[in-house]
Amino acid sequence: LQLLLGELPPDFLRLALPVAPAGVQQVVARAAVPVVITDPALAAQHNLIQAQHAFYSFVPPNTRGRISITVVEAKLAKNYGIIRMDPYCRIRVGNAVFETQVHAKGGKAPRWDYIMNAYLPHGVESIYLQIYDE
Repeated sequence: LQLLLGELPPDFLRLALPVAPAGVQQVVARAAVPVVITDPALAAQHNLIQAQHAFYSFVPPNTRGRISITVVEAKLAKNYGIIRMDPYCRIRVGNAVFETQVHAKGGKAPRWDYIMNAYLPHGVESIYLQIYDE
């Protein structure tokens, strides 16, 4: 736990562009033709970096920026049914609605590990999060 007193650092709550591992970036930057990556782990990492770059490099008009929300888990106070609950989470950012997968028999401690990325429209001041039982 880090406690900061006084002024916040200038990079507080700022979005940073993802940085690719040196090996992947150099191989792709030097290639004049498409690169075929045969290692599945390296290919997955390369695809993730490309997706992140695409997300961070474009901002549509009438938006304030981008937001990334990670829904990890919930600690619910009570089981409201006779059988074990199958909860899922619904998040609304402006007019966009995102849903996690159902955590079958998640009960009072469901876990989702869900990451959603959205553009934040002008005028949106609140994000709504609701938990439902399927």
